[in-house]
Amino acid sequence: RHFSGLLTAAIVLAAAPASAAVVTFTDQASFEAAFGSPVIIEEFDGPASEFAADSTGNAVGSGITVDVNGPANGSLDIPPIGLTGNGQLDAEVDSFVEVLTIGLNFADPLLGFGFVIQNDSQTVARGLNLEEIGILLGGESFILSDILGLTNSSDGENVNTASGDGPQFFGFLSDTAFSSLEFVHGDDVAPGGVSGSVESFFLNSAVLAPQVATVPLPAGLPLLLAGLGGMAMVGRRRKA
Repeated sequence: RHFSGLLTAAIVLAAAPASAAVVTFTDQASFEAAFGSPVIIEEFDGPASEFAADSTGNAVGSGITVDVNGPANGSLDIPPIGLTGNGQLDAEVDSFVEVLTIGLNFADPLLGFGFVIQNDSQTVARGLNLEEIGILLGGESFILSDILGLTNSSDGENVNTASGDGPQFFGFLSDTAFSSLEFVHGDDVAPGGVSGSVESFFLNSAVLAPQVATVPLPAGLPLLLAGLGGMAMVGRRRKA
């Protein structure tokens, strides 16, 4: 396989503050329970297709539209990103300077994003090095193997730990709606603390936790409620 440019998966939403408190999860049921509202499940169930550099508007399912943009220098040596046809999004991160962006576009701002990840070859021998896969969200950064407690990449020990083949769920809930989530190489999160330069993987599904809008009360409703309360009080006085 080619060693490609840095892959980032950017979720394009409404503007968000520079920093947010983010809670991580490794169990989908716990993630959904903590969110407490209906989630949107995207199973990447579109037909098998390759997303060439600089292509846009690649629909993958009911919840997500993937827009793929090529690297800034226009090079076409990045391997195609796309769907396997088996309900999986095939992607890659690496530590080189070229940039490939996948935009995951939604109708509503998100408070949470989760995904099920596994190795890209579906063989036991391949393994999946979760230390090479980092997440940037709401001004915070994470390495997947650190979330599982397999590594502590910030200490600079340069540990290369495979977690197996998966699938494994990761979820992120924020206290504010966020504008972007990026998949990056672990070395971009902990420089010098991660070995390896490239890691390919499948996303089996995504779990979207949209921001729930607060429904405003009609302008006359407080007066109506006050009036009803007053009538009830008068009725009680007359009975007395």
